[in-house]
This record gives sequence, C-alpha cells and structure tokens, in this order.
Amino acid sequence: MATESLIVELDAKTAKLDARLKTTEEKLEQLNTQTKKTDKGFKDFTKAAKNVSGKLKWVAAGALAVGTAITAMTLKAASSRKELEGFARQAKTTAEDFQALSFATSQYGINAEKIADISKDIFDKIGEFSAAGTGTFQDYADVMKLTKDEARSLAIEFQSLSGEEVIGRMVSEMEAAGTSGAQMTFVLESMGSDLSKLMPLYQGNSKELLTLKKRFTD
Repeated sequence: MATESLIVELDAKTAKLDARLKTTEEKLEQLNTQTKKTDKGFKDFTKAAKNVSGKLKWVAAGALAVGTAITAMTLKAASSRKELEGFARQAKTTAEDFQALSFATSQYGINAEKIADISKDIFDKIGEFSAAGTGTFQDYADVMKLTKDEARSLAIEFQSLSGEEVIGRMVSEMEAAGTSGAQMTFVLESMGSDLSKLMPLYQGNSKELLTLKKRFTD
C-alpha cells in the first residue's frame, strides 16, 4: 500500500515536472523567436541607416555639384560678357548692337569672333592709309577712282564710324558707281578675309542686315 502511494505521488510530481518543462520550452522558444525578430530589426535598422547615410551623401554631393555648376555658369557668363564687350570694341559699337550684328553675319557663315576680327582689320587698314597713304585701302580708292587726297580724307572720315557703317558705305558707294561684282569681291577681300561673304547683307543700303538685326531685337 505504501509502495502504491509512493508511485502515485511520484507520477504526480513527474507530471508537474513535465508540465513545467513544457512551459519552460515554450518560453525558450518564444524568447528565441523574439531574439530572431530583434536581430532582424537591428539588421533592417542598420541597412536603413546605411541607405539614409548613402542618400545623404548623394544629396550632399548633388548640392555641391549644383553649387559648383552655378559658380561655373556665373564665371562663364562674366567671361562671355567680357569677351562680347571686347568684340564690340573692335567693331566700334555697343555690346547689344554687336550681338544683333553677329546674329545677322552668322546667317552668312561669319561668327561673332570673325566679324570682330574683320572690323579690326578694316580699321587697321583705314588707319594706315589715313596716316601714311599706304596699304590696301588703295584698292578701294582705285576702284572708286579717288585721288590720293580724296581717299585719305575718306579714310579719316571712316575712322569715326562703326565697322558695320564702314562696310555699308563702301558697298553702297561701289554699287552707286556701277562697280562689277568681281571688283567688289576683290576690294572687300583686300579689306578683310571672307568679308565678301557678307556682300548680300550690305547690298541695297544694308537692307538684309537691317532686317536680320530687327528680327534679333524683336
């Protein structure tokens, strides 16, 4: 009888122990699951932090690039303006008028730098002739049948005009004198390389030139 009681008591204690062990196992399993979730959370957080950091770096890099671009544009604008003013001085006109002039000449293959160079050549040759009576302005004097004094007087007058006005006067006066196309081409080329390309622009009292300049201004 005592043995049977002991067995029953042991069975009861074993059952309780099994129950406690099961509960403990369940808690350990829950703890393990939570730990995995926590680990994943930390990994996700770390990944997100890296992504944010990376994005911040891109944002910072982008901001720096934009700032650099703006600075470069400002410097370029300043440089372009200075260059434009230099071209305008060579043509003896304003920067605004030179922009319209270069737009017109560009339709005939002569860009801003080229028309500025042509203008400088013209004034160099006019200056030489007005001072010493020598140089290629003599070609124009010969075609127009001008005396030496008449040619020098005209060269001095031309020095007070803009490059555009000088070319316009020369073309108009040669047209009025009935100068042939070949002679006009010869004279214009002697005054400035490729200047003859602009002959259509200055014919008819510079009609095409004025039309194109107005279009640019509009």
